Amino acid sequence: MEQNSVSIEEVISELGNGIAALESVPTAIFCVLHCLEPREGLPEHYGGLERTIAYSLALGGDTDTIACMAGAIAGAHYGISAIPQSWLKSCEGAVEAEHLGERLYKLYITQTEEVRVTTSDGHPHTKNTD
Repeated sequence: MEQNSVSIEEVISELGNGIAALESVPTAIFCVLHCLEPREGLPEHYGGLERTIAYSLALGGDTDTIACMAGAIAGAHYGISAIPQSWLKSCEGAVEAEHLGERLYKLYITQTEEVRVTTSDGHPHTKNTD
């Protein structure tokens, strides 16, 4: 599929928009990639995350699943600063989710960071904790 000229009907026909993983995961990934740049039919002031979710919803079908996956991928790509404040204000549990995300990140860093050990000759030695 030519990414720039594909219609919603073509996306649904080629990738699907159903509940099955085979019909939703590829579609969610396509939505993210398709919406990296502004798209005709979506408000010009939308950022990439907003475009991705709006486009995902426009596909119909299992919109909650596809938009959730596409939004998660786009959110990981764009970061928390891409989430409109109005969405954060109306999202139940946003503060708790941010706190849990920070804890998860700290756990990841703790598990993967390299530990510096000084050898007997005084030279630093890097030891990976993985």
